[in-house]
Amino acid sequence: KGKLKVGFSSRLLLSLLSICYFGSFINVNLSLVYSNIPMFTFLKFEVYRLITSLFMSDCLYEYLFNLFVVLTIFNFWENKDGTSKFIIKFVINLLIVQIAMLILYLLLYYFFPIIISYKIKILPSLGIAFLVKHLLLTNTKNVLLYTGKKINDRLLIVLFIVGFLIMNGRECKIEMWISF
Repeated sequence: KGKLKVGFSSRLLLSLLSICYFGSFINVNLSLVYSNIPMFTFLKFEVYRLITSLFMSDCLYEYLFNLFVVLTIFNFWENKDGTSKFIIKFVINLLIVQIAMLILYLLLYYFFPIIISYKIKILPSLGIAFLVKHLLLTNTKNVLLYTGKKINDRLLIVLFIVGFLIMNGRECKIEMWISF
C-alpha cells in the first residue's frame, strides 16, 4: 500500500498536545485548570474540561505516549475513514466516554471519596477504543503506520494497556476498562 499521510485532525491533535505540554512549563497550573477532574467538571459545571482535557499531559512519558496513540491508531482511522467522518466519530466517542466516566466516578464517590479528585485521562482510553474497533471490524492483523511500516495490532493493544497502566501508577483508573 505505501505510506499513510498524517491527516489534518492528527496534525491538529499533535500540535495541541505539544502546545499544552510545553505550555505547562510556563504555567504549572495549566494541567489542573484544563484537565477533566470530576470535582470541577460535574460539581462546578466546568463542561469545557470535557474537550480541553484531551490535550493535557502531566509528564514527558504521558506526552510521548499520547503522541504515539495519535500517530498510530488515530492517524490510521483518519486515513481509512476520512477526516470529517473521523472527527465526528472521535468527538462523539470523546463526549460519551467522558460523560459515562464522570457519572461512574460520581457513583463511586460515595464508596471512595478520593476518586472525585482524580484526573480523567481520555486520550489513551480513546486509543484503546479505536484499537478494539480495529480488532473487531477489520480483517487485517496489522496497522499501517504513517512511516509505511506495519505494526501488529495485538502488540499495539498490549503497548497501549501497559503504557496506560504505567501512566496511572497507583490510581485506580477505570477509563481503560470503560473504553473496551
